[in-house]
Amino acid sequence: MIFLKTENGPIKLDKWDEVTSKPSFVSKIPKGEHQLDKIIGYYEVKDKVHCSLSTCNQPHNKGYIVVTTENIESIIGNSCGKNIFGVEFESLASDFDKFRAHEERKAIILQGKKSLPIWRESLELLRFKGRDILWAAINIERLCNANYVGRTAANEFRNIAKNQNPDITYDTTNIDKKLKALLFEFNKNFRDSGEAFQSISVGKMQYIHVLLPENNLKNLHSSIYEDLKLLDGVLVDEASSPLLLEISIRTNTIKTRINELSQLFKDAKQFLQRKNLNLINEKLKKMENVTSEDKESYSAFLNIL
Repeated sequence: MIFLKTENGPIKLDKWDEVTSKPSFVSKIPKGEHQLDKIIGYYEVKDKVHCSLSTCNQPHNKGYIVVTTENIESIIGNSCGKNIFGVEFESLASDFDKFRAHEERKAIILQGKKSLPIWRESLELLRFKGRDILWAAINIERLCNANYVGRTAANEFRNIAKNQNPDITYDTTNIDKKLKALLFEFNKNFRDSGEAFQSISVGKMQYIHVLLPENNLKNLHSSIYEDLKLLDGVLVDEASSPLLLEISIRTNTIKTRINELSQLFKDAKQFLQRKNLNLINEKLKKMENVTSEDKESYSAFLNIL
């Protein structure tokens, strides 16, 4: 990366020879013969380049493009500039770093503004009549709400969300006599309580990560939508540096977040398939001490899903 401050505004160069081929560029600066005037650029490159200071001549991955009082352009490694020019270089470097950071944030935001139509369209594709992202978000929330699915089913889904264990099982006291004898023999808790349980597998529930609070579809969709509004409304030449920093950070994540949200929506639709959710229905039928009201509530929810 080569960042250069010009009379026509900041630019980024792709090739190193665009720096060294300029008529005013000098590759070697003898110590004491030139005075530092200003910093006009910053470089951070994969292949090291030699510092122009004759007392150094060491290769560096990053440093500054400088101009002397004789209007000579050259390059100085970050540590070399501090060692040779001291406080003066540190002050110029600090000011330039602030300028570069400010301009790069503006560039990120301006590029983001160009992407706004595509990003808005991507979000709108998740909202349509029928089983859209809002439908998925509402029904995932209802699975943990006893008012919609009954107390027992709601507890089951809350536990799945918390523990992220896909194994759906139920305990039964209806156990083969030989197995029961073995359970009492090797499990002190069973002996103390006078009762033994056997865990029976119903199956594995798929895509349970959609139940996690951080994967709330409605919140994620709203967050991206608000960031697009913020990006659209900001005026880069008038906004404060802290505001530009915040918006540029958000802008850098929008594309990734939209892609992640789209995939999460696909996962949510798979999670809400009747075959997947019916595992809890089967468990409720086998569980002891579950009211008929709870069983009917969850069954009714599946029928209207």
